Amino acid sequence: KLVRIAPLYFDQSGPPGVLRILPFLLIQSQQEERNRAQRSTAAGALDRLLTEKIVFLLLGQFKRTSLTPQQFQRLQKFTVSLGMRIAPQLLTLMSKEEDSTVRKRLSTLLSRMGEPLLDLLHEMAFNSKWFVVRNAAALIGDLRLEAGINILEGLILHPDQRVRRALIRSFAMIGGKKSVAPLLKLAND
Repeated sequence: KLVRIAPLYFDQSGPPGVLRILPFLLIQSQQEERNRAQRSTAAGALDRLLTEKIVFLLLGQFKRTSLTPQQFQRLQKFTVSLGMRIAPQLLTLMSKEEDSTVRKRLSTLLSRMGEPLLDLLHEMAFNSKWFVVRNAAALIGDLRLEAGINILEGLILHPDQRVRRALIRSFAMIGGKKSVAPLLKLAND
């Protein structure tokens, strides 16, 4: 029943209404106190309601928000909790965003999603557009995962200086012995 009435409610209430319903479903889908059928039903409802339109409505709030500070904080927490359900759209939005402040907000959210994001960033790292590659390299550094070094090493000879600068920052953020040799190569550039 919720799946039928929620879209109309979302149209009328906008982001605040979405932030009342979808986080509730996410919590229901993860609660161990609920039986498997209840968790599955909540997860299915969440997946059906989390349409492209709703995702971009929510993500648009990171650019210009009409939310209260408390609602905005709930949006951030919810976005991170959605993880890979929303990461591809978040990466797309970040790649198209011209405002560096908004990109930084989006980057911060993405970096909180952790290691599952590496597969998506690997794809981005070998894009033909320099700024997409730079964003991927910066995010890999923000994750601070040693597993990201293998992806970054493949970019050391990238022709764009802005990408190579992002690589220096990322190797430094990840740190460790495996970062030393690539950093030295980039320092001699």
